[in-house]
Amino acid sequence: DLGKLRNDKFKGYVENSPTNNTTSEMQRFRVSTQLGDRLAETLNLLPTEALWPEEKASVWANRVSICDSDPKSLLKFLESVNWLQSSKREEATRLMLQWPRPATLSLLVLLTSRFADFTVRDYAVSVFGASNMPSWLIVMLLPQLVQGLKAESFEHSSLLYFLMEQAIENFETIGLSLHWLFAVEANSASEKKLRHSCFFDRSLDRFQ
Repeated sequence: DLGKLRNDKFKGYVENSPTNNTTSEMQRFRVSTQLGDRLAETLNLLPTEALWPEEKASVWANRVSICDSDPKSLLKFLESVNWLQSSKREEATRLMLQWPRPATLSLLVLLTSRFADFTVRDYAVSVFGASNMPSWLIVMLLPQLVQGLKAESFEHSSLLYFLMEQAIENFETIGLSLHWLFAVEANSASEKKLRHSCFFDRSLDRFQ
């Protein structure tokens, strides 16, 4: 049973009932007691944990109710969307822009292969660009950001432009680090990574 498995795994992680002192977020999506408990558990899963089909359906069905509940629930909502259906894609994009903004670093998960739609990835990059992250933090995040390039559908992505812009503005720290990360990826001998290797090889040309 889906609920039992999630309850066993995260027992004690989510409160079973809301407190009487405040209007609990859980009350907003208690269409039924059972659905509310399961939905609350789903929204509190770690960002790295992928949703099951039943959980995606539950989050999508309750999307309007959870929109104002908690900024971090945006990540699970975006994972629940069937991005191949144009009507759902349009509604999801609208809700994404209305959603309270999650913590900046939590959006790194949107650059993984689980989120292929370019509007979602562009949203994450736009938040990074608006956050004015210090150069030392960008350098720390470079390995993850460079790996995120492998999940891009288009070579000329907003993520690549963001990285190159940061490299130009601060070449001695960000630029040099990015150059060597590109060099490592470009020289990968793995046949499986040949497409990525060629991409990073072309990206290295931007430093010439």
